[in-house]
Amino acid sequence: MAWPALSNAQNRRRCFFHARAQCKNHVCFGENQGAKQVMANRSSILGFLFAVAVGPLSLLVHAQAGHSSEVSGRAPTVDDFEETKELLERGLLEEAAAAAKRGLNRAPGSVERLNLLGVVYHRQGKYDQAIRVFEGALSINPRSVNIFNNLATGYAAQNKADLAEKMFRKSLLLAPENPTANYNLGVLLLERNQPKESILHLRRIRHPDVSARLGLVRAYLSAGTSSSGVAAAESLSKDFPKDAKLHFSLGAPLASHRQYQIAIREFELANALQLIILRRGSRLFLQNLLR
Repeated sequence: MAWPALSNAQNRRRCFFHARAQCKNHVCFGENQGAKQVMANRSSILGFLFAVAVGPLSLLVHAQAGHSSEVSGRAPTVDDFEETKELLERGLLEEAAAAAKRGLNRAPGSVERLNLLGVVYHRQGKYDQAIRVFEGALSINPRSVNIFNNLATGYAAQNKADLAEKMFRKSLLLAPENPTANYNLGVLLLERNQPKESILHLRRIRHPDVSARLGLVRAYLSAGTSSSGVAAAESLSKDFPKDAKLHFSLGAPLASHRQYQIAIREFELANALQLIILRRGSRLFLQNLLR
């Protein structure tokens, strides 16, 4: 599932490569309607953003194919479930945790509600508790792609790369085309210096967004397939000609792999666009000042 957009969707997708140092840990929740996910900015190899699915409130990055709701036992009331999601969206984490627990008291066998509580714990930085809750949900429904992805996110937030990789692979055994798991596993493998396998997973994403396409550029270059990397970079640059951060993000890996000519062009495009933005901002500031 995917939440209503909290901000421009394209900008959220690009934050993976453009501002990974600024992005916060994110987990999400749901399985219906296609989900996108973004996960953790931690240190070391997991300083990349991963994605986790949680529901109609998402800070996500990759559309996930629809799945039927996973609820066992008495379903939580709509009002109670929606209240938890609303509180989570507003950043009221303690209140969201309390609401999620109330829902579980009413429907203790609800996989959907367990998943939501796990998401709240993850947002609170209580990764051990989140992992336990996700594991409990999997004991009820061991075929939930969504919860395997969320569990992987919990492990990644703790810098447990091996366990995160294992969970993403389990997700893909159940749903080989799942974009969330393919994207996150592709990024993880790229960070672990396995670009060739990373390419396989990133190419499985049927409708790749900017961050997935950037990942593929980096994977091609790291794998030594420079011609494919340059072609992918040129295509992405052409599709988003006015995105300064994107041009800079393309220039950096191109330069590091000695594709200097195209790298310089991307840096020049980024600089030119930044100057335009600064000039427009200065002009608006002066106009407001002189009113």
